[in-house]
This record gives sequence, structure tokens and C-alpha cells, in this order.
Amino acid sequence: METVNERLRTTMLRVGITTDELARCVGVDVKTVGRWITSSRVPHRTHRWTAAKRLGVDESYLWPEVVERSLRRRQEASKSELVELYPDRASVARELWLRLLTDAREHVDVLVFSGTFYSQTQPRVARMLAKAAGRGVTVRLCFGDPTSPARGDT
Repeated sequence: METVNERLRTTMLRVGITTDELARCVGVDVKTVGRWITSSRVPHRTHRWTAAKRLGVDESYLWPEVVERSLRRRQEASKSELVELYPDRASVARELWLRLLTDAREHVDVLVFSGTFYSQTQPRVARMLAKAAGRGVTVRLCFGDPTSPARGDT
């Protein structure tokens, strides 16, 4: 069952704007604004932004379900991109490092300040990276300056 959007109705009353005025401002039919109020329909993003700006409030106040939906989508997307998360590199098994190098099909991207652990874990890492590049894998290595103040721990 749909409910009335009391926040939108109350804010319009407080600001002193009619459904006709808001409809003109946003660029929609007055019936559309009426549906936003009476049936709690959520407007298109640009209409939400324009209406919220005209009313002097944040869109999340008028349509809190938009924020909740956005957070759910972000959480779902982030889960789909992460396979596993490790607290530090030492928690990653040596065999996994090897498999990541040997099974890569498209990219191997390494970003480190000091990559000595990589070669210590697998002394043949340079040959393995060259072999991956030889089979068409894009290999990108980026080494930062370990003494850089950007690290934050120096």
C-alpha cells in the first residue's frame, strides 16, 4: 500500500509553493507532482534535485528511500567486484600469489611502495610476469617512493 509523502507536502506548505508552481519549476505536469505527494511516487533524479533545490531541502529528506536504494546498489556492486579481502599481504597464501600470476588472462596490476615481498615470495616473479605479458596479458607495475611523505607513516 502506498502512503502519502508528508515530508514533501509539509515542505511545500512551509515554503509556500503550490503544486502548480513546483510543476512549472521542475518541468513536469501538475498531476505528476500530485502523484509525488499522494502516492509517494519517487521522481526521476533530475526532477528530485530540482524540486529539492527549489524547496531548500536535501532530496534525501523528501525521498529517503532513494538513499536506501542507492546504498543497497552500492553494497551489491562492491560485493560483486570483490572475490576475497585480506587484512594484509602476509595473509595471502603463496600458492594464491602464484595462481594469480599464472592464471591471469587480461591484467596484472601491481601497486606497491616496496615490492620486495613479491620477489621474496616467488623468486621467479619477473619471469612469470614476462610470460604473462607474452601471452597477451597487460602487466602494469607501479612502485612508489618508500620515503615519500604521501605514505603517511614516514
